[in-house]
Amino acid sequence: MLRWEREQVGLTVPYVADHLKVNVSLVHAWEDGDALPLLADLRLLAELYLCPVGHFFLDAPPPEPRQLDFRGLDPDKKLTYESHKTLRRFLRYVEVAGDWMEMLGLSKVARIPEFPLHDPAEAAQQAVQLLGVTQEVRESWDSPDEAFAGWRQAVEQCGVFVFSMTLPFGGVRGASTWPEDGVPGILVNHWDTESATGRVFTLLHEFAHILAHRAGLVCDFRGQPNVETFANRLAARAIVPFDALHSRLSDLGLRLFKEYWTESELNLIREPFHASRDVVAISLEDMKLAPDGYYRKQRTAWEKRRPFGRGRGGGQKRVVLKYRELGSRMSDLVLAASESGIVSPLDVDDVLGTPVKKFRDFIRAGST
Repeated sequence: MLRWEREQVGLTVPYVADHLKVNVSLVHAWEDGDALPLLADLRLLAELYLCPVGHFFLDAPPPEPRQLDFRGLDPDKKLTYESHKTLRRFLRYVEVAGDWMEMLGLSKVARIPEFPLHDPAEAAQQAVQLLGVTQEVRESWDSPDEAFAGWRQAVEQCGVFVFSMTLPFGGVRGASTWPEDGVPGILVNHWDTESATGRVFTLLHEFAHILAHRAGLVCDFRGQPNVETFANRLAARAIVPFDALHSRLSDLGLRLFKEYWTESELNLIREPFHASRDVVAISLEDMKLAPDGYYRKQRTAWEKRRPFGRGRGGGQKRVVLKYRELGSRMSDLVLAASESGIVSPLDVDDVLGTPVKKFRDFIRAGST
């Protein structure tokens, strides 16, 4: 179990030994059953491995009931330790949200009707109608940040908890989960390679996973039963409808097939839609204006570059960053839990990682 828990978070024996200030041979001895760690050592290992101490005493690895859908993780890559920590925190948020809603007597039923997902274009239209994001709403957004905030609010109003958290560059761009008898949750990497435009695409990609969970069946309109491909196309169609894209291409004199589209052309096309390069590349390929495999090739090239448009939130107060991370839906639940008397103030502070009083004052001041 010691070896299994270490491998789950992608740590090496030398790293563990250095962290605990012990010899490498001792860690190997623990894992081989040739030596017994002290209780203090087990507590340190549990903290490092992001698991309860009790896991070390199991006869076999525990079942993993919470499945995650990832976006942006290359099959050949493994999750980094920092990614593991963030994903575990995300799962805890979703678990806590479901538990607190049940304790407070709130309905956990998400407002997501079941509709067939056979064609990404049709599914995108239904998803946009469900979210209530009309053309008038889109035109009210003056920046990619406002677009992300608008889409996020629309998704949260369907009963989904959306978290914006930091994940290392080059790994996971987003994730989603819908535990049995729990609430659906989406994680968006705040440090996306394309800042807010990339976050919008990831949000709707993961929302497609939530829809697929509800529908139970996804059939790619090209006959490829690949949920990731379907989710990409659904998200792209939702952000930039084909008729609007056709009109934009005509205005720019670019409604034609090209083997290669330049970065400047992609930027010109996407500008009025607050869309990422992913959206434009996927759409051009689907419209037969780019060769098959164009998006995958471009995505590989983009991932090798240094990210742009990403801020670290320097100078912002911790409570502001926490609100950005939790979103309005989870933040409202935190306040309801703290004021109910049903949930312990210590539990609320533990989830927040900051005093609930400061968080409450921040939200009530209208600083959102």
